[in-house]
Amino acid sequence: EAVARLDPARLVRDRLADGDFQAGRIVAIGKAAQRMVDGCLSSIPRLVISPYPARDEHELESTHPMLSDCSCRAGDRLTAFVAGGDPVLLLISGGASALVEVCPVGQNSREWMLEWRQLFGAGLDIVTMNQERARRSAIKGGKLLDWLGGPSLTLLLSDVLQGPQWVGSGLT
Repeated sequence: EAVARLDPARLVRDRLADGDFQAGRIVAIGKAAQRMVDGCLSSIPRLVISPYPARDEHELESTHPMLSDCSCRAGDRLTAFVAGGDPVLLLISGGASALVEVCPVGQNSREWMLEWRQLFGAGLDIVTMNQERARRSAIKGGKLLDWLGGPSLTLLLSDVLQGPQWVGSGLT
């Protein structure tokens, strides 16, 4: 309800109105992803990952709050989508940590998923939890930027009181 009052589409539209960033692709991840992407031109290729049913073929429903195989499939789609060199607009909101994930190279994905589930149930405070998520991920803690082939702009809709750097466990 609070997010709806903010009008994420309007916030994104207002930020992009001056034209200082021309996106070639748009990625929106989080509980407000669908509303945020609605503030963008519909002609730009997009990938939207949210916990809600997909509205079209550019959207993917994933799981929240627990990481799942859906989260990993979403992570695979994400890394493939952002490669290539186009400028990418990243719209990140709360919930992104569970919605998308990529297992680090060299780790057994089943063991890694079990460790993640144990971490979730460990009763850690949110700052420590986000730090651990970032440490154990191939895309969190700013590592998503390593997958991009060109420039990017990140717009965050934060529900994290400890700072915007932890939205989505610091995807960017």
